[in-house]
Amino acid sequence: MGKKKGGEEAEELLTRAVREKKRGPEFDLAKEVRSRVAAAEKEVDVSNLGVTDAALLLLLQDVQVKCDVDTLILSENEITDIGGADLALFLQNDTCITSLDLYGNRLGDAGICAISEALLCNATATLVDLRANRYTKRGHDAILNAQEENTSVAICHDYTPTPGEGDCCCLVM
Repeated sequence: MGKKKGGEEAEELLTRAVREKKRGPEFDLAKEVRSRVAAAEKEVDVSNLGVTDAALLLLLQDVQVKCDVDTLILSENEITDIGGADLALFLQNDTCITSLDLYGNRLGDAGICAISEALLCNATATLVDLRANRYTKRGHDAILNAQEENTSVAICHDYTPTPGEGDCCCLVM
């Protein structure tokens, strides 16, 4: 059995993930994501489709080829730290995406930190939404650092420390 290329491996992982989600044989996530990228003029919206890390990788490969897309709406999906690392690699070299919406995914500290670090050298992105993800103070600190170092990007975030996590203020009445 020979080695699979990155795209083939991603499609296989995606097919398995779709089966596990029991979306049914009529729904092909890879086909849906690719058709939305192909049909897009400036904005690719795949929000609330159940986009996984494997589907995200396919999307990023297609968007990289089609450089006229400037907005990626990936909100309310299932993107984790693995997808965050893929996004970070994409953002390090991207010269087209100005707006990236990752609201409501499953990004933890590793994914948030990777994306924040990539934004340090990205001169194109102007708006990134990271609200409603699963990061802690570590991820929040990375976001603040990216905002401080790259003033051309606005990063929306909603970190609130949990009690006992440090840097927490209490109002005494």
